[in-house]
Amino acid sequence: MHLTHFFIRFSLATLLCAPVLLHGNTSAAPSSQEALEQALQRKPAEYSGMSFYSSCAALRDDLKTSFDEMWLQEKAWISAAIGMDRPIYGVGKELEEASPAASDEGGTDAGVDGATNVQERGVDEADRFRVGDGQIFALSSDEYVQILDRVTQERMGRLYLPGLSQTQLLTAKDRLVVLGQMAAKPGQDMTVVRIYATAPRSLPVLLREQRFLGGFFTTRLIGDQLLLVVRDAIPELRVPVPFSEFQSESWFPNAEKRRKLYEMRDRLQRRILPPIRNGQLQGIACQRYVQRPVRDWDLQLTKTYLINIRQQQAIPGGVPDSIGMVGSTDELYVTSRNLYILKQQIQWFSPVWWGKPVNIVMPEPQDERLRMQQISLQNGFLQPAAAGQVRGRIKDRWSLREIKDGRYLAVATTTGFLGGFGGEPALNHLFIVAADGQGRLATRASVENFAPKEDIRSVRYIGDYAYIVTFEKTDPLFAFDLSDPEHPRLLSELKVPGFSTYMHPLGDGRLIGVGFDTVDQGDFALFQGVKISLFGIADPTEINELQAPLIYGIRGSSSEVATDPKAFFYDSKAGLIGIPVIALRPSGEWGTQRDFSGALLLQLKGNHMVESARISHVEWVDAECRAELDVWRWWQDSRPSMDINRIYRLGDQLVTLSRWGLKSYRTGQWDEPTVRVSFPDEETSCATNGYYY
Repeated sequence: MHLTHFFIRFSLATLLCAPVLLHGNTSAAPSSQEALEQALQRKPAEYSGMSFYSSCAALRDDLKTSFDEMWLQEKAWISAAIGMDRPIYGVGKELEEASPAASDEGGTDAGVDGATNVQERGVDEADRFRVGDGQIFALSSDEYVQILDRVTQERMGRLYLPGLSQTQLLTAKDRLVVLGQMAAKPGQDMTVVRIYATAPRSLPVLLREQRFLGGFFTTRLIGDQLLLVVRDAIPELRVPVPFSEFQSESWFPNAEKRRKLYEMRDRLQRRILPPIRNGQLQGIACQRYVQRPVRDWDLQLTKTYLINIRQQQAIPGGVPDSIGMVGSTDELYVTSRNLYILKQQIQWFSPVWWGKPVNIVMPEPQDERLRMQQISLQNGFLQPAAAGQVRGRIKDRWSLREIKDGRYLAVATTTGFLGGFGGEPALNHLFIVAADGQGRLATRASVENFAPKEDIRSVRYIGDYAYIVTFEKTDPLFAFDLSDPEHPRLLSELKVPGFSTYMHPLGDGRLIGVGFDTVDQGDFALFQGVKISLFGIADPTEINELQAPLIYGIRGSSSEVATDPKAFFYDSKAGLIGIPVIALRPSGEWGTQRDFSGALLLQLKGNHMVESARISHVEWVDAECRAELDVWRWWQDSRPSMDINRIYRLGDQLVTLSRWGLKSYRTGQWDEPTVRVSFPDEETSCATNGYYY
């Protein structure tokens, strides 16, 4: 103990009274300011193509470069703060990570026979509600799965999932898959996969459970293969930094500046790469990590697993076929052939104020390039196939579509800023890319720079055509011909007020759009109530609006369909459309209150749709939760509705589901349900899971 005190006193004396001993001859060593100014002149290193790291050493060396660059930035913050006598925040242990940021030319049924509305045929998507062979499953909260008989719709029981969050469900023949995440330890989430056997009139029986390091991101089911994507991160490890790291700084000879450095010694730590042990990084072998497309500071990990849901036991060794990527995943697009990992956000050097202007060359805006990594799913294995990039950012995964039997990929993007505020005016683009046989996704053709000063609000690919909605003050609906992918063409444009955030083909040349009405404010427009539009696309060169749109509520009204297409229902045989809506009306001078919440049923008659009925579960909604139905929502708010969430057709019954219960109706007899089942109060929750991928 006496020796420790002596060492601390000796270090302080040395630091304050003998700077020459530490400073030495450092004429060749650049200061933090000089090093950062040099770093700001360059961009992150890019890697074209797609291949695995050859060894743990290769992976370690690549990652170490990023850790060294991150310390350069952090060191510059510390040095500038000490040199200018500014407070020092977020250093060492207190520093937090930056936020990462099939043809359907006819009408596509959604919710018929209990099917989930998905992006790609043959690629099933998890949801909070699922209809299996013999049961209906509904999440009344993250920890409770309510189970109802598919035929009688009577409640059979429930599954209790203590500690699980972000819970999602999948069903297949004789199977129920429950996915979610729980805390493994402070700072480390664990993804949980539970596979159950199901049989008519019986409760599910657990067959197996597997756990994976990292938080649950998303999943798809292709046949019997469960594609699981997990978000993880390189563990945090920090080591003390010696004072000599700062001896090249111009302020170092000043004793008061050195005292300030000494006073923060307990927080003066830099992050380093933890040891890679047993040939694995966070549970995946080094040689199964794909070389990252850009060497920035995004140290999140994207881990993908392929799990056979028919196996009743986990495979020997406990780890299914897997592949890892360094960097976060902003979006994911999956077909029966390929998985596309999509990255838009880049973390890189940023300027530090030293009290005088600094001449720098900033990198391109971080969200102006979409980086795509294609993973092949052929033959039941995960294999890197190709990688590439296009200009711009996507609205969501519906902006991409494989066409011509997967030989091409269409991608709709936006660059710039809406209305031109804050930078370059927004422009929109449609790119056609294809694998070049050498591991690269290369741009083969494009239609660029359409709809200036607007951004993309929704995209739908139907057969050989792409339909894109952009918006600034009006809703231009563009039609593109992709029949010759090497020569895409813009065919027509329709301008109407408002905008659609989801579009669905109804067959016979009809396209429905769900979004929001708007009111012109001169230089911009304000979104208003929920808008349901019916477009004519029989002749893509002359698209038109078939009827006046249906408008529900005022500004702040919402529809779950606008942010989660799984909420949309369409029965082509019955011509019946179902859309969950929360319609608001004014209350007082500035307030809003619920006018209607539940599901709208619209009858499609030729080229016209009319409201047929309104169904609600509001009487079951907890009083505290019901107050939320009066609250104004932003148009991008992805929280599920507190009222009806899903609509299904099962035989001659129309089934509506919410976290509160089930109501079933015979078609056309909407006044009184044939079945009413409310879930136990103690098993329902006001907490909203806005999880949608």
